[in-house]
Amino acid sequence: MEWKREKLTVTVVYEWWREYPTYQYYEKENLPTCIENDIEITDIVGGKSPVSLNTETKCQYLKFKKGGCLTTSIHENRNAVIYIISGEFEINNQQFGKGESLLISNNKGDSLEIKSQFGGNMVKCIGKAHNEPIYQNGQYVD
Repeated sequence: MEWKREKLTVTVVYEWWREYPTYQYYEKENLPTCIENDIEITDIVGGKSPVSLNTETKCQYLKFKKGGCLTTSIHENRNAVIYIISGEFEINNQQFGKGESLLISNNKGDSLEIKSQFGGNMVKCIGKAHNEPIYQNGQYVD
């Protein structure tokens, strides 16, 4: 798996913002990985991951081999963010490439069909929308 050391920052719901932050560090070898339909899936947050949050969030690193196809559901009243790290993907019949991101607001409980003809990597995060305001302070988001 080609990983770079990056920080994953999660904004918490306003009612929790005064809690003292806790930091969790895990090596990639300690994160659960499985292979499904020619796709290597690593749970970063949620699922079987040891990383715990105060909110219902699921974040996965997906490594597609050539011809990989994944159908995944987004539960009702959840939003998803997909970031393409490498390769080209067809997501619900639309084309996306390296460096592109996709925000999916979902109130109905739809599914996503993700295909990669030549392989590639992406990060997929799904969570409940809390509709809290976001404030940016320099390089930090409050």
